[in-house]
Amino acid sequence: MTNQKFLYAGVSTTPTGVTKARFGNDMVGRVKKLKDHTDVYFTALPTEMTRAEAASFLLEQERYSSNPIVKDALQKVIYRHVPKRGITSV
Repeated sequence: MTNQKFLYAGVSTTPTGVTKARFGNDMVGRVKKLKDHTDVYFTALPTEMTRAEAASFLLEQERYSSNPIVKDALQKVIYRHVPKRGITSV
């Protein structure tokens, strides 16, 4: 798990129809890489944030939380970045 921080976060839909969360620090470069994607939406974050922090921030925005497919993509990011607990024996 990485603690890399980003200035921009959003979502895009791949050419195969999969909606994914996207993060970046260079908006122009990031959008150019997604040139064949549809429904590309990015938001400038108020401060540098990790992926999980940015996904949580976006879920507070009406634009992202009102669409169930986009909401699911952002929730997957949060779930993947929850610290795993070790198994303890009883």
